[in-house]
Amino acid sequence: MISPIEWILAGRYLRARREEGFISVIAVFSLVGIALGVATLIIVMAVMNGFRAELLGRIIGINGHLVVHGISDLDADARDNFIGRLSGVQG
Repeated sequence: MISPIEWILAGRYLRARREEGFISVIAVFSLVGIALGVATLIIVMAVMNGFRAELLGRIIGINGHLVVHGISDLDADARDNFIGRLSGVQG
């Protein structure tokens, strides 16, 4: 929440006096420039986050987290070794 002293300071620098009219124009242009810069950063960050999520989803969709091969692809010794190690796993 903006306190009253902040409103007073903002009004003081944004209101033009007769002898210092150009300073108010500079302050308004600065305020508009900062607002546009912040809005641009927010929009770019939102687009990039959406792009990252979409790209990650597509990559994981193509290559899954786990690839399962059949045990028939192994030769007899490797298959027996694998079955022995697998039977020792708890859970």
